[in-house]
Amino acid sequence: MNRIENLLAAMTVEEKIGQLNMVAAGYAVTGRSWQAGQPRAFAPGVSAVSSTFGSQEIHAMQKIAVEKTRLSIPLLAGFDVLHGHRTIFPIPLAEAASFEPRLWEASARAAAIEAAADGISMTSRPCSISRAIRAGTDREGAGEDPWVVTQFAIAKVRGFQGDGLPEGLASAGAVAARLSISALWRPLRT
Repeated sequence: MNRIENLLAAMTVEEKIGQLNMVAAGYAVTGRSWQAGQPRAFAPGVSAVSSTFGSQEIHAMQKIAVEKTRLSIPLLAGFDVLHGHRTIFPIPLAEAASFEPRLWEASARAAAIEAAADGISMTSRPCSISRAIRAGTDREGAGEDPWVVTQFAIAKVRGFQGDGLPEGLASAGAVAARLSISALWRPLRT
């Protein structure tokens, strides 16, 4: 068995389910929240923390996850960098209007480098098709044209994950790009 198979064999059902959980840990809390110094927040297991950044804060959480849990599984640290992290770029809808895939990729690359330096290992990239402004997230997507949204998503994933970097996601300047929940919403019918 390989390392992953060994780990899965060692996990209880509760721990496997726990790996499907992400807890909010700081700035934009919308769900269960982790507080500093609470290793019990990781029991029976949490795979990721969201809504926080800062290499010292994330390092402290990683230390708890690795040193004070039974299986010592490191955390993914997620934060939405919709239009940049430290350097702010136009909102996705405005950026998509440029119709410049190289620009879309370059802005994601810059955001990934800054986010990774701040301890972030994962971001969500809204790539929803905006067809109803009532949803409130239309500005977070790349518009209503499926082809443009697809090209935008491809460019952003390449930028965030460092397309062409020899180390891939293990690179110091890469973050995993996960599908945003807004991409799963059904368009509202008017």
